[in-house]
Amino acid sequence: MTRMDDQDWNANRRCQQWKDWIQSHGPQLLLFARQRTRSLEDAEDLVQTAILRLWSANPECDCPEMPQFIRAIRWGAIDQGRMISRRQERERDFQQSAELVSGPFFEVDFEAQERGRLVQAALQELDAAQREVIVLKVWGGLTAGEIGEALEISANTVSSRYRYGLSALKKRLGAVIS
Repeated sequence: MTRMDDQDWNANRRCQQWKDWIQSHGPQLLLFARQRTRSLEDAEDLVQTAILRLWSANPECDCPEMPQFIRAIRWGAIDQGRMISRRQERERDFQQSAELVSGPFFEVDFEAQERGRLVQAALQELDAAQREVIVLKVWGGLTAGEIGEALEISANTVSSRYRYGLSALKKRLGAVIS
């Protein structure tokens, strides 16, 4: 095998690793991004931007860990929020504010659609910090340590937010979850 063949093989291997990683973790990243954006489309843009940023930063390396992606999405959401706020200020004189339509958090079958809507509404009523931890833990499948690393808080804080958030969800949802 020549040096060029080795480079091609390594590049193809890395490319396949990224594809597999995105296929495996993409829905979790999208769900996390959806909690920080105003629409499903913004969340998709945010995930794509985070992936491109991390890959562009070091295309020769294997896939970064999940906490790196979470941080990239969080910072991207902050940037995106600022950009949107500025644009809305500019457009305020030219059009009436339109209510943004948000897509569902979950893809559900017809029978579970109402339950999903109720859970989505209950999640939106939670404190943002609690909601963030619950989404990362329940739907993202991350451990308290991974969430703490991603959000730059202690694992004990993650556990407290998770516990209090679940308690608040149970109170809001009542018979729906029993």
